[in-house]
Amino acid sequence: MSSKVEFPALVGPPDVLEGVPRERWLDRVRTCRHRLLAIWRTQGESSEPGADAIDQALGLMMICRFIQDRQPAALQLPASDPAGLTTHCYCQVLRQAVTSPILQAVLDPTDFDNRIPLPNDVCGAVLAADLGWRNRFDQLVPLPATAFGEFHQICLSELDAGEAGQRRARGVHYTPVSLADYLTVRVLDRLRTLQDARMPLRILDPSCGGGTFLLAALRYLLQQRGSSSPQETLDLLGASLFGSDIDPQATAATRRALLLATWDALHVSGNEIDDANLQVPDLRQNILCQDFLASKAPFHPFGAIVGGPPFVRIHEMLQSAPDRVEEYRAKYRTARSGQFDLFMPFFEEAVRYLAEGGWLGWSVASTFLRTSSGRTLRSLLGGSCAVHELTEFEDSKVYPDAVTRIVLVLLEKGRKQVACRHTWITGTGGLRDKLNALWSGRAHPNVVVRELPASACRSGDWSFGSVSERSLLDRIRDAGTPLGRLPISICQGLVTGADPVFLFRRVGSTVDGETLLQGRDRGRHLLVESHLLRPIIRTRDIKGYEQPSSRSVCLTPYDRSGRQLPESVFRDSHPLAYQYLLKHRETLTRRRGIKPHEWYALRSPSCLTLVPGPRVLLKLVCSGGDFTMDSDGKYLGHAGTLMLTTDQRRVDPFYLLGVLNSQVFWFFVRQTMPTMGHGRHILRRSTLRRFPLVVSDSSRETRQQIADTARGLLADDAVRAERSRLLEEIERQVAGLYGIDPAELSDSHPGDQGDRHSRAS
Repeated sequence: MSSKVEFPALVGPPDVLEGVPRERWLDRVRTCRHRLLAIWRTQGESSEPGADAIDQALGLMMICRFIQDRQPAALQLPASDPAGLTTHCYCQVLRQAVTSPILQAVLDPTDFDNRIPLPNDVCGAVLAADLGWRNRFDQLVPLPATAFGEFHQICLSELDAGEAGQRRARGVHYTPVSLADYLTVRVLDRLRTLQDARMPLRILDPSCGGGTFLLAALRYLLQQRGSSSPQETLDLLGASLFGSDIDPQATAATRRALLLATWDALHVSGNEIDDANLQVPDLRQNILCQDFLASKAPFHPFGAIVGGPPFVRIHEMLQSAPDRVEEYRAKYRTARSGQFDLFMPFFEEAVRYLAEGGWLGWSVASTFLRTSSGRTLRSLLGGSCAVHELTEFEDSKVYPDAVTRIVLVLLEKGRKQVACRHTWITGTGGLRDKLNALWSGRAHPNVVVRELPASACRSGDWSFGSVSERSLLDRIRDAGTPLGRLPISICQGLVTGADPVFLFRRVGSTVDGETLLQGRDRGRHLLVESHLLRPIIRTRDIKGYEQPSSRSVCLTPYDRSGRQLPESVFRDSHPLAYQYLLKHRETLTRRRGIKPHEWYALRSPSCLTLVPGPRVLLKLVCSGGDFTMDSDGKYLGHAGTLMLTTDQRRVDPFYLLGVLNSQVFWFFVRQTMPTMGHGRHILRRSTLRRFPLVVSDSSRETRQQIADTARGLLADDAVRAERSRLLEEIERQVAGLYGIDPAELSDSHPGDQGDRHSRAS
């Protein structure tokens, strides 16, 4: 039996730095920070500068804690407290109390404010703050170097940092140490055998945050270097590690963390670290406060780039920094499409900075792998780099303080014909164990590895299927005409931007043409004019081949042609609805994408203009075989739905429903659409329009049979007893139209056949 091989814990012990120990420390420090702010406010001071002063004071106490946890004699705290001093002045006092040049560099007062003196009560509370880190057994352990970045994220996420904190706007999210360890080891191990030992390896994290990836890189380099003098270690730090971030507090935290980690490593190895002749590198030249995408620094290529660029979608950028969006669009190919995420131009710039033969290991949102907005980025990477590994996660909480599905990307700059390893990691939790299995190659029930050919990631359309699956996908694509070239309209459901205001449950109606409604919270009732209400279907109301039914309605201040009612007409002709919405005007005005004079509009009402007739109802997030038909066209879809209408003279909508509920379509979805976890995918309209529908004259009879069977499944309760047989018949007929053996579809992705089997019974 083979021994268990694990990648090293570079950043620090994962059982201390992740999970319960981390959460307990965050909660304790957050509570302490709140208490200090409350004390500050009792002094009658403004809380905004007070928050900065408190954060800096706690940061100084964390430095002291880090040092004294390891070597109490290295820092003797002054006998007098810092009351009446600014954090800048108190930092100078602490600096005079240390003899190590490294610690003197850590206690550089430049990063601390010299304007606001600390009140007595605040100083006493700061000195008494419990900043100790405890393991899962609640035993005190030395404060880790990652604590400085963790604390800065607390400060960013608090309400005093803005209406909802600054972390979301900047895309700042905690990177699990297991993930940082894994990516750093994967990249640096690949370069170890290629690196000239006489030349230092230059490593960059272009959005370094609190420095987690650079800490991992530092410890890797120190492990590989072995026995070195203190000066050689410091020279390695200055020559090898580089980073940037737009946040000056983040870069300051990274510099401190790297210097303290170096001091700690030298202390553990027994080296003399108080030598006044030691030359400590000025990390201000390495860790820069700047926008990586707007850097004007001299260009120097890097052998390795690691990290996790910010997750910021375009609509968030348009709110927080609209001028930057235009700059990015002008400068970067990946930002010129309608939708882009900030990490896309980061990728583009990083590849430019990467040396030929250099390696990049990044953790980013997985959306770019299959979306049309990610096509430019895929094409750029495929054209200039060899993609070695792609590791996707089903768990949307790999980053514990964010909800996003990520992919780990490992690539090498240069056009090489290499196979790509695609890994799908299922389930939640157990991150390090799963990554260890991937690292060592041992079997794990939640780790599915697939070797892809060299051509899989060479163009704008990346393919993650096996050779047989890619062949099957090509046959499906060649079998028919793309939906986008047929008389088929694909429309998303109503997007209100304020569902609690616009959506109701219908209770009853009056003879005066009014309807009694109940709010979504089941608490309030109101009367509004009936002809402004449209019945609406939500995703939970859509079930495979079942007649839709819903009592939900949407208040739509539009005429029957889908045109928004002028405010004067709305006010005079529909006073009940107008007065109701007027009470919510402030909420409605704050919605993104709403102009002031359109304050009562829906954010996206395009489906109001759909032509009458049957509508195929799809879920945006689907599990296969779970679509149905609104035969009378009486419902509008909600935001999580798609509605398809056809020119019935050319495409029978019931035939279309049969195909879209088939395994042929589900196979297409699995291969081309973004994943939302095992067995669930997101339908993208641009990709959906490329799905081929067989409409040839020779297929007319089979198409009619499929339509008739689908129509019967929806209309006739008597067929329920033989529902399973009819579903199998549709599957067989659809597969036949596409020239496919149904067994090929079943074998293509075992265990991911959607929901159709459970519903068939």
